[in-house]
Amino acid sequence: MIIFIIFLGLYGSSLSYDPIDAFGFIGPDISAQGQSCQFFKNGQFYRGPCQTQNKPDFSYGQVGPFGNGYQPGPVRKPPVKRGGGSISYPSEHGGYEKVDPEYGSDIKPSYGEEPNFGNKPGYGGVRPGGLRPSGGFGFPQPGNRPHQIKPGSNSGYGGGNYGKPGGFGQGEGNGYGGIKPEHGFGHNKKPQPKPETLPGGFEKPYGGGEGGYGRPDGFSKPGNGEYGQPDFGQNKKPKPGFGKPSILPGGFNKPNGGEGGYGQPGFEKPGFGKPNRGDGYNQIPSKPCSTNDGLQGFCAPLATCFYQFDDLNDLQENLCEKVSKLPTVCCPVEGHRESKIRKIPIKIPKEHHYKAEIPPISIDDIENAARESKKIVQNNLELEVQLVRKGFIQTPNSMESYHQAFFGGPDPLTRKTTKDGLIALETTIQLAKKFGLNKYEARDGLQQYSLYDTSIRDNCPKEPHCVRDKYRTIDGSCNNLEHPLWGKSHTSFIRIAPPDYSDGLNELRKASDGSNLPGARIVSSTLATDVDIPDVKFSLLVMQWGQFIDHDLTLTASTRIDSDRGEGIICCREEFARNPSIRHPACRPISLPHDDPFFSKFDHHCTNFVRNSPSPRPGCFLGPREQSNTLTHYIDGSMVYGSTVDRAAHLRAFVKGKLKNTIINGVEYLPFDAQNRSDECAIPAHRQLQCFVGGDVRVNEQTGLTTLHMLFLREHNRLADKLSYLNPSWNDETIYQEARRILAAVIQHITYNEWMPLIIGRRVMKEFNLMLKPSGYSFDYDPHLNGGILNSFATAAYRFHTLIQGVFKLMNNHGKITNKLLLRNLFNNPESIYQKGAFDEYLNCLTGQPTQTFDQFFSQELTNHLFQEHDREFGMDLISLNIQRGRDHGLPGYNEFRKACGLPPIRSFQELSVVMRQGSAERMSKIYKSVDDIDLFIAGNHEKALPGAVVGPTFSCILAEQARRSKLGDRFWYENGDMIHSFNKEQLDEIRKSSLAAIICANADNIEAMQPLALLQPFANNPKVPCNVIPQINLEYWTNEKLYRG
Repeated sequence: MIIFIIFLGLYGSSLSYDPIDAFGFIGPDISAQGQSCQFFKNGQFYRGPCQTQNKPDFSYGQVGPFGNGYQPGPVRKPPVKRGGGSISYPSEHGGYEKVDPEYGSDIKPSYGEEPNFGNKPGYGGVRPGGLRPSGGFGFPQPGNRPHQIKPGSNSGYGGGNYGKPGGFGQGEGNGYGGIKPEHGFGHNKKPQPKPETLPGGFEKPYGGGEGGYGRPDGFSKPGNGEYGQPDFGQNKKPKPGFGKPSILPGGFNKPNGGEGGYGQPGFEKPGFGKPNRGDGYNQIPSKPCSTNDGLQGFCAPLATCFYQFDDLNDLQENLCEKVSKLPTVCCPVEGHRESKIRKIPIKIPKEHHYKAEIPPISIDDIENAARESKKIVQNNLELEVQLVRKGFIQTPNSMESYHQAFFGGPDPLTRKTTKDGLIALETTIQLAKKFGLNKYEARDGLQQYSLYDTSIRDNCPKEPHCVRDKYRTIDGSCNNLEHPLWGKSHTSFIRIAPPDYSDGLNELRKASDGSNLPGARIVSSTLATDVDIPDVKFSLLVMQWGQFIDHDLTLTASTRIDSDRGEGIICCREEFARNPSIRHPACRPISLPHDDPFFSKFDHHCTNFVRNSPSPRPGCFLGPREQSNTLTHYIDGSMVYGSTVDRAAHLRAFVKGKLKNTIINGVEYLPFDAQNRSDECAIPAHRQLQCFVGGDVRVNEQTGLTTLHMLFLREHNRLADKLSYLNPSWNDETIYQEARRILAAVIQHITYNEWMPLIIGRRVMKEFNLMLKPSGYSFDYDPHLNGGILNSFATAAYRFHTLIQGVFKLMNNHGKITNKLLLRNLFNNPESIYQKGAFDEYLNCLTGQPTQTFDQFFSQELTNHLFQEHDREFGMDLISLNIQRGRDHGLPGYNEFRKACGLPPIRSFQELSVVMRQGSAERMSKIYKSVDDIDLFIAGNHEKALPGAVVGPTFSCILAEQARRSKLGDRFWYENGDMIHSFNKEQLDEIRKSSLAAIICANADNIEAMQPLALLQPFANNPKVPCNVIPQINLEYWTNEKLYRG
């Protein structure tokens, strides 16, 4: 879960306005040439005339028109299908005796006898109709990538690469490559002698003419591309075009030949695309294959079905030939490969409803307790007024203020949720006291009583009115139509094990013998030391993607002073030690030992710790303290778009579906935080730079995270540009919602296809029904499964801080280190990303530098220097905060979660040594009195990893259970079929092409090569390849997309 911190700011810039009013200084204006522009150099802004450069660095504008390659003729009774420069012969090698010309369905299938690549047009032999191969497969010659072929054309849309004879299109069905009958395949009659162009001309009468594409990286004149030679379709050697080079490919042929077409290098606004790179709509050839366990499949890029392999050795055993330098692997057509890893002894946790016999409680009892609770809340408010008046609050630019700032600010909704939760909790506590209930009676017995029928019903959550809509709500409500509040922002976490508070309701857990647990810092300094062990396989992007997704899923509200300013609470003052009654009741400071190996050097003995605020319980029932998740609980891209209607609106440009951005020197950044609050931004004010704002408030937490926020802002705007071009009738709202819908699906796919198999392993994924569908739809949605976030997931299991590097090594495109930055200097300080080329250098760092190994070790940048102030030599300890946070949330000990996951409880430290890493059990025995006392977070990091995973069985269980709920409990999960919001099959196949490598290639400034599996470091079977051979989503399948609003 990576650093669980928060940033809140107000919102700033957009593409289309003059920022002088919003920011107090004049920002860049790219809307017209000949005007003055803002420039940044050497830490300062200056004003000068706008200049046109050979390679201007403009932000994303609108896409120019696609080439129009053909107008298909009548094909109702074709003796021969016409394809992109080739012939399909009926009834030969997987063809059809009778063919439905529109859909390619077979009436009387024939079976292929042998594969024919390139020379003969068909290939079947898998099952009747050959899985609808509908035409055949070309055998790719050397070159980067064959292109998508359509009827009557010889090339598809895509560029930055030179094709060779043969290619494929996107067709009906999920046969090898999904080739339609009319696509066919033949051989080039006149290929180019040099690989400078895309597929050379095809002979008449069956092709799309003699023309072709040139390279898409510019044109000889800014306003248009030159015509290619009629016989070869070769555009002349490009020169820098208008805006960013590589605007569109050199054009499409006319249906019956012609001049080869010309590219449209211009856009409605300057620049789109990247140098030497088209939009990557080319199809990778889908050569048939068999996996090593006998499943029929097709050869595809590594990222297509990464989830199908146990580990890299398993992947290597199923590799196909490289295509245009791109490694391919055998992906099953349907079904899942059997895992070689033995069955994992963990079970899906069951939901338990705990009950206890208690005396009957009347409505009058509840009303009396509610009145008393309101008095307690009012007394707290009066105490807060006194604390503010005396100055006993956090000071700006302190490590305490930086820490609390990352839990969100005093927005009205969070303030109301906190107050409502506190009243409900205090009502429960008063009833437990009145009836003399023990901790178990209080915890389990009072949950049968709801506040909906009392005078404080207004403090209960209100269910929204739901309609069936094609698009998710911004706040996550109405995802489940039977339970509209499930997964909504500002609702409580859920649990797979009952909470363990020392009084059953509110106070922090104690040891099993009733004594105090070991101090959080003692646990940290003993069991979370710093040993540098870089991972041999994973790139730093594994850590960064984990944090990015965490900030899509979880953000717990923290207690603040209940005022419009929401001042931060301070807990470590001498006055409080002398008189604890004046300390805020949310304080639970962490004591630092006088012999602490680090902090004692600075005479620092107390760490500020403020409890997270209480939340109303589901159903507004009485019961123990719960915490509020201020984000939507689903994987829906909320870190990009926001989790409340107000925040989402602030982030939108309301122009052609785009999000606000900031343009400096032609580089697209996130929008500025207009207020740039000093206690939330560590950039010195005199630098004239500002922190950013995004869908999640922690966007500036550390600059690696900021980089991914920038990347996905650009990706949204790129999608919006293309959708706007393809569908000129769409309004701003439709473009925004469709781009958001696509991006959320891509995020889900990447997480379950590329990231999750590395973390919990394929075997666990299969046991928990987390495997993706190779083709077609999923019908696994369960409306009875709560897709909400588990408290144990958010507070312990998903805190992957062990992966974090203490130093970020920025790199250029050649892998040379250009800068080394200590993590302590990057907290809430994105200043370094403003430097020229820094965005690409951070991306190269994330994909080229190894992450730390998942183990029991943590960087001292986290344990000693978290949020360190610039004039101090120490900061806070994140691991101590994690341990204390688990106790704050009432997480039971490690053994309780073993039992919840079907694992046998550990009965002694000797037994513990069997499941822990070497030496861990012995060290734990020195500070914990019993194995039942061990904190979940620390135990999970010391557990031995499961085969094929990086985490042990307990964390695997919690992570997998959360992933199961996030997949099966999400009505809008991208694979779900037969719903009004479902993608059609062609769109779903395109989403399955998505990868982190593709998104980086499409949105980086000047990165030209990337390893296909970006979460892994480059190696022999995952080499860096040109960006233009990495598949991209073809958005043409969203042309005239059916629109539906409930």
